Amino acid sequence: MLIQKIQQAIGKNTYISTKRLLNIGISKSSISRFVKNGDLIRVSRGLYSINDELDDIMYILHNIYKTGVFSHESALYLHGLSDRKPEIHVMTVYRNYKVEKKEEFKVQFKYVDKSILSLGVEIKETEMGNKIPVYNIERTICDIIKSDTKMDSYVVNQAIRRYIENGKLSKLMIYASKMGIEKKVRKKLEILI
Repeated sequence: MLIQKIQQAIGKNTYISTKRLLNIGISKSSISRFVKNGDLIRVSRGLYSINDELDDIMYILHNIYKTGVFSHESALYLHGLSDRKPEIHVMTVYRNYKVEKKEEFKVQFKYVDKSILSLGVEIKETEMGNKIPVYNIERTICDIIKSDTKMDSYVVNQAIRRYIENGKLSKLMIYASKMGIEKKVRKKLEILI
């Protein structure tokens, strides 16, 4: 009966949090019992699934690093500006954020001032339909231009060219100005246009 309650709460989603389980009346001892019996699968701390499907790594990372925002190669892929699915996901967090790296997940962290961490954040769905925070296209383009010496130049140039075809350069320049990289963005656009 409780498992049916959990299945109803999950609905068409893949995962359910401890908080949500508690909210629907499932006790912590029942959660432990369901995990032990194999009725619930503990995906990561505080996150469970009822089936053994492929893991939605980006959603799991979002639940582990709640402050993080998907950026750089990960954001390019989600926005369709790169055909390469990242082997290592990139998340941006604020400076001094204590990152507890998990060996089972490949993730790289970029650090920014708290004042611009939320600049350009939007919610996007992963390939499995779960919602995660990701930088919008303009913020992502600014990030990859800022980090272009640390990234594959083909990926950077391809993404910028795709953006130029449909993007709003005025909006891009607003973000570049807020991030203090206006000259660098102008120079990169001059080369690629």
